[in-house]
Amino acid sequence: MRRLCPDSKNNWPILRDIIERFSGDLTVRIVLFPLPFHHHTFFVTRAAYTVVNHNERVYNKLVSLIFERQMELKTGAVNLTEDEVRERIASIIASGNLGVTSAEVMAGFSDDSMYNRAVLDWKHSCDRCISETPSFAVNGIKVPEASNFTLEDWIKAIRSLLKPQ
Repeated sequence: MRRLCPDSKNNWPILRDIIERFSGDLTVRIVLFPLPFHHHTFFVTRAAYTVVNHNERVYNKLVSLIFERQMELKTGAVNLTEDEVRERIASIIASGNLGVTSAEVMAGFSDDSMYNRAVLDWKHSCDRCISETPSFAVNGIKVPEASNFTLEDWIKAIRSLLKPQ
């Protein structure tokens, strides 16, 4: 998933419902696909890791916040410097009651481990031939048509995998 991708945004409510509906029966791993040359997305990813390091339980709330304010980070930031973009991201995240301050998010931008984690997620995705967002895999196998799945499609697919053999 890429935080500034409109298709990822459109798929997020369904994915969030699946996570809630199958909690305990299913492990969902979201791998971010932060394009290193798309600074805004890369900065949002690094900020997300900073928030998760403080409290991983707010991850879904963070993703929802970023998607809700996506246009501010895309079109509204076109003429901003990188520092101004980082400040805007930090401000948006701090306003989301996620238990992290703007200063803590800003500090995360200087943390090499946040940078390295974002680069590793990008490499992990590329290594698995991910070239678009959102992309879905089940048990490590890419499911290209899944970005068009409805909630009902996902429920049917997951229930078939959870059935005792």
